[in-house]
Amino acid sequence: MKAKLVVSLRVYRETFCHENYIPSDDIFALVVSGRFKFSAGGATHFVGPLEGALFRKGVLYHREVTQPLTMYLFRYKSDLPVFLSDKVVFKDTARISSTLALFERLDTGVFKNDFEYRIRLFMDIVTQHEIENGTKTSLPEDSLDKALAMMASCVHRKLYLPELSEAVGLSYTQFSRRFKAKTGMTPSDYMAMLRLGKAKQLLSDSKILIRDIAVHCGFENEYYFSNFFKKMTGTSPREFRSLAEGG
Repeated sequence: MKAKLVVSLRVYRETFCHENYIPSDDIFALVVSGRFKFSAGGATHFVGPLEGALFRKGVLYHREVTQPLTMYLFRYKSDLPVFLSDKVVFKDTARISSTLALFERLDTGVFKNDFEYRIRLFMDIVTQHEIENGTKTSLPEDSLDKALAMMASCVHRKLYLPELSEAVGLSYTQFSRRFKAKTGMTPSDYMAMLRLGKAKQLLSDSKILIRDIAVHCGFENEYYFSNFFKKMTGTSPREFRSLAEGG
């Protein structure tokens, strides 16, 4: 997932409760009606209907309502920047207006308490922004390919995942999140799948001793390998080999 939505709510403001504000998470504000201005780092922005504002985690902002304001606030978490600038302008205003209309229907309809729909609509906003600005918040294909190739080549040895994330130039947390978004699996689960596949191949197609297969698949000894194999398949390596041989 590119961004994890934590909170979504519609608010009305004639004034901000706290004009000076430091968000604890990234917050995206999308204006339905009215206007406000905000400033940070010496830059001031004015935001009106169908425009957005990004309040970045840990940054001090000064905010002021200039016209009674209705807006949607989205608190989210992401290991990559989701929006490019503090003020967000959408080129296709009809599209963003349609998305806001769907949010308003959610507020009054039978799906009012269904957060999954809010996640989907928020991701529609993120996707529109990406398409209009030519950005992408997922792991680049070349980095993923490099990681997958490295993992395949290291089935025979202990591979520390921080070592893998460093090889593709990311923190361990960033790499783990983006890897799962791309593959649907954690790096640890993917590595386990590779080891299991290699073990099945060697058990079926060779006469290599099980203790040596354990070494070929990156396990310290036959005991750990056997426990892993039985947990994953429900059978021991010996039973699996016997079945593969038709015994």
